[in-house]
Parts: sequence; structure tokens; C-alpha cells
Amino acid sequence: IRLLDKLLITEIPTPSTILLTSDGIHDCVSLDDLEYCLTADLADPERCRMLLEFALEAGSRDDLTAILIRRE
Repeated sequence: IRLLDKLLITEIPTPSTILLTSDGIHDCVSLDDLEYCLTADLADPERCRMLLEFALEAGSRDDLTAILIRRE
């Protein structure tokens, strides 16, 4: 897993997973929890729900947005 704060897209390798989050998530959820959500044996909607739950449990008071993009 490679985390980036800026992304310049010229070519997206196959397969790839891109997770876009609002600061309500990435300011509150640990890198370990992000990695767990991306590698757990879950359907993609459940991954996003889990991220929202982690952020709420961590006390996030900001908007919560998670977008998971897959290229297979």
C-alpha cells in the first residue's frame, strides 16, 4: 500500500485501487486502519462503511466521504 497526498495521473496500472477520502476520514483514521480496510476480505461498500465507522469512533466532527475506485 502506497499513500500519496498528491496524485498526478498519467497512467493507472492494472490492477489498481485508489481510495479518495475527505479530511473527516483521513485526519482521524490511522494508517493501520486504512490498510486494514483496504486489505480485509470485505465487499467494497463494506470497506467504505468501515472507514466511516472508524472515523466516527475516533471522534471526527467533519464531513465523511470515501470513494473507492478499482481498475481491474
